[in-house]
Amino acid sequence: MKVRDYMTANPIVLYKEETISRAASLLLENRIDGLPVVDEAYKLIGLLTKSHVFRAMKNHLPEETPVGTLMQTRLVTLYDDQQIYEDWDEELEAGRLPVIDRSGTLVGILTRTDILRAFEHQTRKTISQLDAILQSTYHGIVAVDLKGHVLSINQAAERLLGISSQKDMLRTSIDELVSDKPLLNLLLSLEKNRWSGLIMTVANC
Repeated sequence: MKVRDYMTANPIVLYKEETISRAASLLLENRIDGLPVVDEAYKLIGLLTKSHVFRAMKNHLPEETPVGTLMQTRLVTLYDDQQIYEDWDEELEAGRLPVIDRSGTLVGILTRTDILRAFEHQTRKTISQLDAILQSTYHGIVAVDLKGHVLSINQAAERLLGISSQKDMLRTSIDELVSDKPLLNLLLSLEKNRWSGLIMTVANC
């Protein structure tokens, strides 16, 4: 889950000699809040935001004013090879963060949307791994919510309960699975019976 896997590569940039008029046009046309400023070697040297442009307009600066005189030079940057989750709280506070390589060359931009996409991808991956473990275990497992509705059921539980498809049972009542034995007795019973291989878990949701 490295920054380079989710950043927007080849971002639109400005050079410090370009004008605020040019910057305003790029910001408007691309519907973005900020633009990285680079030198001739594509090294990151600053960031120009909409606020800088608005401030320049308010102060009646000429449209030909170079962005190098307005840009922000104290920057929060990310390295392309670092993990997304390093200091992610601070990263998420910013709308667009420049991404550089270890030589200081600009290689991309990471946005809030990119960070959220990384979180979603990681969550889906974790859920998939947990589901694989759930389905491969020998014991039958049924997860229900506090109202007794089925949230998940693995293949071993399907075999024990004689269910052909778990999709048909999701969100239905546990009583429909075990109609001959109350749920409370099933959870507390220590007897050896035909449900002894079944594990019940109650989710607090």
